[in-house]
Amino acid sequence: MLKNHVSFHKSLFQSNLFKNTVPRETTIKNASSIKLEKQLLSDVVDTIRIPNQKLTINKIKTEQSKSTEFDKYFSSFFENLEGISKVEKDYLTNLVKEALRQNDDYFSKGWTSDIESMYHLQTKEKLNLIAKNIPHSSVKNEFLAVVQDYTSAKLEQTVNKSLETYEIIYNQHKEKKGSYRNIADRMLNAINNIQEGKHFVQNEQNLYSHLFLKSNVISFQHKYEEVMKGYKQIQKNQFGESWNEFSEMKVDDTIRMLKENWNNFVNQFEAFSAYRLSSNTHYNVDMKI
Repeated sequence: MLKNHVSFHKSLFQSNLFKNTVPRETTIKNASSIKLEKQLLSDVVDTIRIPNQKLTINKIKTEQSKSTEFDKYFSSFFENLEGISKVEKDYLTNLVKEALRQNDDYFSKGWTSDIESMYHLQTKEKLNLIAKNIPHSSVKNEFLAVVQDYTSAKLEQTVNKSLETYEIIYNQHKEKKGSYRNIADRMLNAINNIQEGKHFVQNEQNLYSHLFLKSNVISFQHKYEEVMKGYKQIQKNQFGESWNEFSEMKVDDTIRMLKENWNNFVNQFEAFSAYRLSSNTHYNVDMKI
């Protein structure tokens, strides 16, 4: 088990809406590090005020997987792969393992659904790039099918992290009265939204996926810039009036880390040198919401 925590980010408390509603930090033991974001927090409290009270979350149980991402999703594909040489198979195996290698620095500043979802979708882009190096169309199609299954599973895991948090809060407060009961009701509504596939985390994943699917661009650099600009705009739209310099800085930092993560991958392989990204792009967004 890992002993990590869940933190409500202090930026969420800059507005009067969230003052004196919940403590600045709420701990979930034995869970992956998660930061409850503005949208998730709004599901919890909205305009509810609980003076001098604490919203406590006890525990999420997580199991440590002994198998790697490659073992779980791709090893069977390569074991049964025919029609290419051992040298080609070993080369592709190495590419995939590097694409799947966890970047701990990227998640070092905490968890939000957008940060994790964008990471998984960028990993899909790495794997799609690898697919371009597969000369046999039948093998390539099989590989892309595995990539899609892998990405869908990872995005679902991201949604489930929010779901597990909602369920813990709901179960802890569903029998209470007053403001806590209102919190439980909001949690139940969020749970139902996830089960129906219309929660904001699922909606944002669909929006991010659409950004990556755009193909009418001049170059990969241009495509990547358009994706990141779109990501930033989606975040701004979600924050609405709460968007400020701090939230913009946070999104810009995520974009910077995504770009570094991409370049760290492509720099390892000469075949991908054309896909290296420049580091001096600034992503402006429409200030009219």
